[in-house]
Amino acid sequence: MGVNEYIQIGSKIKAIRTERGLKQRQVATDLNIPYSTYSNYENNNREPSLYIITQIAKYFDVTIDELIFGRW
Repeated sequence: MGVNEYIQIGSKIKAIRTERGLKQRQVATDLNIPYSTYSNYENNNREPSLYIITQIAKYFDVTIDELIFGRW
């Protein structure tokens, strides 16, 4: 059982992305990761590594705390 089962980080990433009007494919391209991998993160099917979480937080200009525990 992974930590993602509790925090559902993918749902929070998706909320930020949709709030900003971005498409999954664009975010995946900008982060230089496969679209399918990014989609699996958002659907909580795969846990992003700490490195990827850091990159996603930088991309959306939020802190890691905001990404994990924030309002999304």
